[in-house]
Amino acid sequence: MAEKTTILNVIGKRPTGGIGSFCQNYQKHFSSSDLQIDYLLFDDNPSGRFDEQVKKLGSRVFVLPSLKNRRLFLLWRAVDRFMGTIGCQYTAIHLHSANISFMCLASAKKYGVTNRIVHSHATVYSDNKLKALRNKVLCRNLSSEANHYLACSKLAGQFLFGKEAMSRVLVFNNAIECDLYQYSPEKRAQVRKRLGWAGRTVIGGIGRLCQQKNQLFLLDIFSRCLRRDPDALLVLVGDGPLRCALEQRATDLDIRSNTLFLGHREDVDDLLQGLDVLVMPSLFEGLPLTGIEAQASGLPLVASSSITRELDVNGVRFVDLDASPEEWARVTLSSVGSIDRKGACTKVKNGGFDINREAERLQNFYLSLGSC
Repeated sequence: MAEKTTILNVIGKRPTGGIGSFCQNYQKHFSSSDLQIDYLLFDDNPSGRFDEQVKKLGSRVFVLPSLKNRRLFLLWRAVDRFMGTIGCQYTAIHLHSANISFMCLASAKKYGVTNRIVHSHATVYSDNKLKALRNKVLCRNLSSEANHYLACSKLAGQFLFGKEAMSRVLVFNNAIECDLYQYSPEKRAQVRKRLGWAGRTVIGGIGRLCQQKNQLFLLDIFSRCLRRDPDALLVLVGDGPLRCALEQRATDLDIRSNTLFLGHREDVDDLLQGLDVLVMPSLFEGLPLTGIEAQASGLPLVASSSITRELDVNGVRFVDLDASPEEWARVTLSSVGSIDRKGACTKVKNGGFDINREAERLQNFYLSLGSC
């Protein structure tokens, strides 16, 4: 019996979306029985939601202590022991957190792992200046630690590897199961009736509640929207460290009664049907999965100009982050009803974001690396 191609995905911390969604979406659509996908995470909790989900797909999950500066030396030793005993058995190490390549890929190389993949998922090192400087230093030896280069977009690839290296970079889009988001007038009516949104303009913000996603600015935008449409709703989907600050800010702006904090949801596909426009004022992104999902459902999308234009497959309206909240509000409200939602799913498929096609590409890449 032929041995399997084994891939160890390494993620810096247990994911709640983003990179975790990318990995799961692709893994669910791999068809080869000759491929085994496992994970190495860094977290002080021995298990979590992500672990449970990928274990159902047949994965093993290894967990080392969370990444903290004060325990860096101990972590380095733990990673080295792991790579020397377990990691070295894999066909490839696929690193999704470039700033720990100095530990993970360097150690994998030391113990003879032939294929060392680094994957760029962003266009900045961090939204924190000190962390960004640190991460830039930590990534300086990527070219000697990795020998395969992947990115979620051309812009993300150019950021981490440089324009001159793009001929060697494989871009795998943040693809989705497009048919899941196919627009349905009937479903939209049902969702809006069930949630009490009927007859109101519903503006969405979907993503982790954190500085990168810039929801504090989104609240300022929405406060201006309410001046034009006093019955409008803002629906924030997701959770994160800024939730309390965002709730307080909504109270301070006197928009709390028009702002819904839904937390983590498993029915984002349904929620997108019920929204009228999605707003993404992110400070930075690689290529946001939510933006692709929204476009597949035909939802108008207003996004910050810091996001790559590769996101635009169905008429995204980009606004500069330096623009005033009033300008953002004007663009947001004028986007409502501006797109024919029925044909959007096909456009997204043809734009290269069909998970069935992209998963086959990544699967073939993995299988081309050989087996252990």
